[in-house]
Amino acid sequence: MTMPSKSTISALRPSLVIAEALVERQQPSEIVDRARKLGFSSLLTTAVVGACCGENSCDLVATATPARDARSSMDAD
Repeated sequence: MTMPSKSTISALRPSLVIAEALVERQQPSEIVDRARKLGFSSLLTTAVVGACCGENSCDLVATATPARDARSSMDAD
């Protein structure tokens, strides 16, 4: 069995975070912490929290995300 490429692993990572969060019934703050450690953008973190906890929990991401992430995501637009 061969190891998947780095790009394949990166593509699967959000799905794995979502699956683990659902199985472990993680709170939004736990998901945000995990996403931050994995280097997810604030936009991706919001999407992961929304998928796990519902749309109403997405507001928590904005308050938990460092200001530098907000600036860098604006620069990307």
